[in-house]
Parts: sequence; C-alpha cells; structure tokens
Amino acid sequence: MIYVELMECILLAVLFAVVLRRWTKAGSKGKQLPLPPGPRTLPFLGNYFDLPDGEKDWVTYKAWGKTYGDVCSVSVGGQTIVVLNSAQAAVDLMVMRSSIYSDRPTLVFGGEMCGWINSTALAPYGDVWRGHRRVMHQFMGTQNMIKPFLPPMREAAHKLVLSILENPSPLELENHIRRAVGSVIFKLVYGYTVVSTGQDPFIHLTDIAMQQFSKCCEPATYLVDAFPFLRHMPNWIPGSAFKRTAQHFWSTLQQFAQDPFQFTKKQMEIGTAVPSFISQQLEKMDPELHQHAELDIIKWAGASMVAGGTEALVSMELIFFLAMAKYQNVQHKAQREIHAVIGSNRLPKFEDLHDLPYVHAIMKETLRWQAVAPSIIRRVMEDDTYRGWRIPKGSVILANVWNIMHDEKVYTNPYTFNPDRFLGLAPDRDPADFVFGYGRRLCPGNLFAEQSLFMTMATVLATLNIRKPHNGQGIEVKPIMEEVSGLISRPKPFLCVLKPRHLCVEALLRNSE
Repeated sequence: MIYVELMECILLAVLFAVVLRRWTKAGSKGKQLPLPPGPRTLPFLGNYFDLPDGEKDWVTYKAWGKTYGDVCSVSVGGQTIVVLNSAQAAVDLMVMRSSIYSDRPTLVFGGEMCGWINSTALAPYGDVWRGHRRVMHQFMGTQNMIKPFLPPMREAAHKLVLSILENPSPLELENHIRRAVGSVIFKLVYGYTVVSTGQDPFIHLTDIAMQQFSKCCEPATYLVDAFPFLRHMPNWIPGSAFKRTAQHFWSTLQQFAQDPFQFTKKQMEIGTAVPSFISQQLEKMDPELHQHAELDIIKWAGASMVAGGTEALVSMELIFFLAMAKYQNVQHKAQREIHAVIGSNRLPKFEDLHDLPYVHAIMKETLRWQAVAPSIIRRVMEDDTYRGWRIPKGSVILANVWNIMHDEKVYTNPYTFNPDRFLGLAPDRDPADFVFGYGRRLCPGNLFAEQSLFMTMATVLATLNIRKPHNGQGIEVKPIMEEVSGLISRPKPFLCVLKPRHLCVEALLRNSE
C-alpha cells in the first residue's frame, strides 16, 4: 500500500514538473502581442477546468464567443487552443491562410495509441495525407467522376424505403439507414455487396469502429492527450487502464481497415472483383513493384471514405427524418412540389434536381440545422498574427461550425428548420461552404454526399409520410431535437410514424429502373 502511494506521489511530482516547465516556457514567448481573449488562466493548470466536459462542447464555445468575442483562446499545459465562432474568422484563417492552417493536432490517445492517425481525417499535413487526397480525388473529385455512382445511390434510396415498409418501427430507422448507406459505399469502395438479410459483418464492424472513434477522439477526455508522457507509464500503475482501452480500439481499427481491403484483393486474384476504388487503384500498380507505403495509402484511403462517408450520411439522414416529423408544413410543401413535377407514376431521378428547388433547399437546410461535425479542428504550422493577436505555432485551431450555422447575423431564426431561406433572389449563404470543412482539408466526398442526400430525400418524400407520434391520449407529440455529443453528432433516438403515401409505392420501388 505504501509502495503504491509512493508511486502516485512520484507521478504527481513528475506531472507538476512537466506542467510547470511548459507553463514557464509558454509564458516566455511572444511578449509583443497578446493571445486572443479568453477565460482567466490558473497557475500551472491554465484553463483545464474551463474546458467543456464532452457534452455539447459547441455550446461552451458559443458562450465563450458571447463573452470574449468571435475569436478567443484558452491554454492547457502550455497548449494554446484558439476557438473561431464566426464564419469570417474561419474563412480568414482556414481558407485564406490554408498553407499554414491545414495540419491536424496530434491526438496521443485517439491518433497514435488507437491508430486513427493513419486515417485521412487525422493524418498530419504531409506526403501521406497528400497521397490520400490524390487517390480520392482521382475517384470522386468532380461531378463527372461521380456520375457512375448515381445508379447505386438511387438503388440504395429505394432499398431504404422498402426496408422501412417491411419494418416501420422508428427504433429500427437508424439500422435501415445505416444498411442503405453502407450498401452503396461498400459497393463503390470495395466492390462488396452487403448481405440482404441479417447483420452484415462489415456494416457491424464499421459501426463498432466509429463508436470507438467518437470516444477516443473527444477533446479533454483522456489526460494523456494533454500530458503525452503518461503513455509510457507502466501498465500496473493505477490509472493506466486507458492503455488497455487503446489496445482494444487499435485492434478493432486494424480489422476495419484490413478485412474489406483483403476481400477486394482476394476477389481480384480469383477474377471475380467488381470495379471499385480499391480494385482500380491496385490495377494501376505494377504487381512486381507493389510498395508497402503505396498499399497503405490505398488501404487507409478506402477505410477513411467508408468511415467518414457512412457516419456523416447516416447522421444527416436521421436529421432529415426528424425535421420532417417535426415540421409537417415543410414536408407537405415538398410533397406538393414532387407531385407537380413527377406525379405519382414514377420515382425521382437525378435529372429532376433542378426542377425540385424546394427539395434541394431541404437538403441544404438539413446540412445547416444540425451540423454533423459541430467542430472542425486544425493545427497552425507557423507563428501567425490575426487582428492584433498572436497565434503561436502549434496552436490548436477550432472552428465552431455549429455556432456558425446558428449565427443570427447569417441565418434569421437559425433554430427553425426553414428551407425557404435558400430560395428567392437573395438566398442565405450555402451551408456547404462550412459543414464540409475548409481550405485544403475540404471533405473530398462533399459532391458525393450532396447527390446521395438529394436522392434519398426526394425518394422518401415521394413515397412516405413521416408523422408525429401520439401519446396514450391520442395527442400528437412533437419530436425534440436532442443531439448525441461527439466529433460526429446525430439526433438521439426519436419517435415518428412512417407510412406509405399510396398503395402502389412498393410496386413502384420494386419495378423501378
């Protein structure tokens, strides 16, 4: 017992010494200009107790903005964190100065210990990241490149509605969406066909990996991110359980990246591979000159497209269903537009996009109403100044996208779901300018996401009525927008009533081209 207490005292002493050294070192730099304003710092601990607790962090950042302005900062262990609460500040730094604002901060736990540093999302700005972007752009970088993806998107939208008709329970809605989204992404990335019944192993593996990703990368959750030396503490010391968690998460991630990749390679070896991102990239390489680094780029780029694309689209589609249940007037207006343009004898096609401006506006409002990536995080690679403040090299830069999308100066009544804001002669600013990222790290799948969302929304509105649930007394219950916190945010489970709009819906879906 005495030995354990002694070791704990030693650990605390080391921790104190490291914090003191960082604090002293940080305090000696750049006296010429102040840091952006922020909460008062404490000796040694900085703003550790001011950091959000992982529950709707964006609300804390918004509060800082109201108190200290749209650019504010905090410091923890000598690490400066700059929060951007306005569109102007985010564009000024992350877009106009993207040459030095395109790096990612190193997350010791989620990035290095769990392995997500290999993904496109957390890869440092450098040759590996450029390799990811290069192969992704070759696959889906332009509207012409994604044209072959449109039929699978439409097929996935039809499968989604059919699965809802077979089991309309709102408790199964996320599973229906996850399977439909996964079916098109796994087909395009790996040439893999998701099983039609039961639990698909790759869909299940993706779900687990993304749950772990959200947990391991939450800011201020793991002390080792602030004090990296803790990763080297012996496994027997109290408080080292995070190392076992990291090993478990690392194993899951390796399986998630490796298993589908090996599936495609095996299909290519036996001559049954379906054209896909992985197969196309491997075919470009000389089998005799396969280099490990290039194979890793292809493997992790594929895994990154599945991870980011699946989780983001699932979240966006859940937000759409909730909005339609909550705002019946919006749903009815969209259905009237679809009936006027398409009628009831066929289903929407991509060619209908320009004739369905209100449905297109619903897609934009879904992106804005609840940003699925509430915060976008970067790391500045050089010392910089902005509006008379200094931003030290290595500072973490956090754009509060949620607040930008709910800025009353940009969007009138921002908490109301109102697609009309994107119509008329003076529409509000397109949320796609912000929700898919900024500058050089703009999401490479943004074009794919918008096309997929349009087709899903148009198909659902043409075939289903989404209604509010009733309580025991037969009174409608208005759904409440409550978000699950994390790097990717989505609505908490909600109730709604899902029914076909007319009797021939199922026949239309099964007989569609």
